[in-house]
Formats: sequence, C-alpha cells, structure tokens
Amino acid sequence: MKVRPLNTLALRIRLRAEGKVNSSRVHRLARNEVAHVPYPEFNSVERINAEIFVEIHPYALIGHQVSSWIAGYLWSKELGIDYAGGSLSRDTDGFFDFSSHESRALEDVKVVRLKAVGDERDLRSLRDLQRQVARAQRKYPDRALSFRLALDPARWDQTKAQDETRKAVLSGSRGNDLRTAETEAPYAAIHIRRGRDISTNHISAGVNRWVVEDDYVALIKQLRGIPELHDLEIRIYSLGEAHEFQRLEEAGAVLYLGGSRDSDLIALSAAKILVLSPSSFSFTAALISRSVVLGRIPWWHHVPGEGRWVHISPDWTFDTTTVSRALTVGR
Repeated sequence: MKVRPLNTLALRIRLRAEGKVNSSRVHRLARNEVAHVPYPEFNSVERINAEIFVEIHPYALIGHQVSSWIAGYLWSKELGIDYAGGSLSRDTDGFFDFSSHESRALEDVKVVRLKAVGDERDLRSLRDLQRQVARAQRKYPDRALSFRLALDPARWDQTKAQDETRKAVLSGSRGNDLRTAETEAPYAAIHIRRGRDISTNHISAGVNRWVVEDDYVALIKQLRGIPELHDLEIRIYSLGEAHEFQRLEEAGAVLYLGGSRDSDLIALSAAKILVLSPSSFSFTAALISRSVVLGRIPWWHHVPGEGRWVHISPDWTFDTTTVSRALTVGR
C-alpha cells in the first residue's frame, strides 16, 4: 500500500493519537493493584441486532494486520456478538478469505467505539467490554449497534484462532498452493526477519527482533542432531544477499532469499518443521501450519509448549526430545 503523506496526514495523526490514548489507558489499568481481580458478575442485555468490528492499522504489515483481525475475532466470541471483521489493507490479492465475517449492513445503525482494554490475561478486560456493550444497549434500545473495538486490540493467546486462520487461507487465492506444498517432499523452514525496519538493536514488546547468525548456526546443528531430521532439507527464508548468510550455507542450509511475501508465507506454512523469527509474519505462518513449530520465548503472543509447539529458550537452544514428541503430533 503506497502511503501518500499529504493525502493521509489527517488519518495518520488520528491513528497516532488514538494509539497513544489506547496505550496510556491499558498501561494505567495494568498498574492498578487489583488488575487481576474480576469485576462482579454483570449480565449484559441480550440483543441480536448488533455486530462488532475492529479497526486495523492500515499501514502495518500483513502479520500485524492478521494479528489484529484475530484479536477482534476472539473478543467477539467472548462477547457473544457477531463479528464483522476488519480491513486487511495489505492483502490486495485475497490471500486470506475472511468473507464469512463481514458486516450484515444493519439498518439505522449506531457505531459505538469501545475503549481499549488489556489482553485476556487481565480478568477485568472482558468485564470492562461487557459493561461498555451493556451501557450502549441501554442508551440506544431501538437502534442496531455496530461496536468498534479500539485500534489494534490486545490479545495474548492467538492460537485459539488457528483453525479460523487456516480456513481463511485455504479458501483464499493461494489455498490450492498450500494444499499442494503440503504434499511435496518435507523440509524444515527457518524464517529470519530482516528488512529496513529491523536493526541489530530493534526491541519490540521486550523482544530483540534481530537474531545473530551464530544462533541460527547452533540451531541448525541441534536440528541435525535429531535422528528423524538428520537428512531433512533445511531452508532459510529471508531478505538480503547470499553472502550475508554464508555460514548458514556452510552449515548445510539452502537459501531462499527475496521471494514474494505470499509465496514465502505458503512455504513457511507448509514446512514439516517451522522455526519462527521474532516476527508476526512467522507467527501467522505458524497459525496456518499444521506441522511442528519452534518458537523462542518470551514472545509478544502466547507460544504453547505442548502438542506441535516447541519452546526455544532465550539463548536459542531447545530440548531436542520435545521436537521428537511434537513430530508425533504435527502433520
């Protein structure tokens, strides 16, 4: 999406201001000493003539946008309100088909903006949203309501939406490509996040997003040490030039550099083993995938440590026995 600074100035100012207000409110709630004490039970008025949608940052990359869509989806399920989705401005080719979650074109509709809340780990967050919804229902008893979640709402455990995410890809423009890729010869895929917005000291949500080459070399050696993976092709998906990944080639990895975004997302999702980079793009592939996923913790989203999911420690090592266990669970 091409950004035209003059034409989008008002929008960008509004998005920045709203983001700061939302962040300030969430931080203020988080500092409260009773942040993890739930509100008393509060029964909102049942109403079928309502929907909820999410505003997704139009200039964020696709991984961030999908994450925001998922957050809205999960909050809508807990609130019991039909989900009208949100706009993925970066998905210009219909890679994700979320058309089953669209506005029902309600008549005489009143748009109600919901204030930002923390993620679901704060037990007050759902109660806060329920109270806001009930208040609007009482205020506008004779109108259809369209609730708008705060810009890019927080949600910690997004794995609860992995079936919905995969379904959207399989119904999208590249669904057949994913089906085909999953039937081809197996391989391991390591995503390495590089780009103009990622530097050696880029910290996001407390996570250093730049991983040095030595860590990936050590990780490849660990993978090779697992009997089931000894001869498996290991691919590197990233941006950049081959000389930047020379040591990884020497360790036996095959470079797939500079591929298209959607093709790389298909390849990552179809891998037998997927090693995540500190990137929402990687995490989106993990949600689409049905295979083994290795993810470093801490992360800004929940990375399970069971089933097909394997934890990588902060020093980029992992328990190889957990990979063998996960291989019996994954596709």
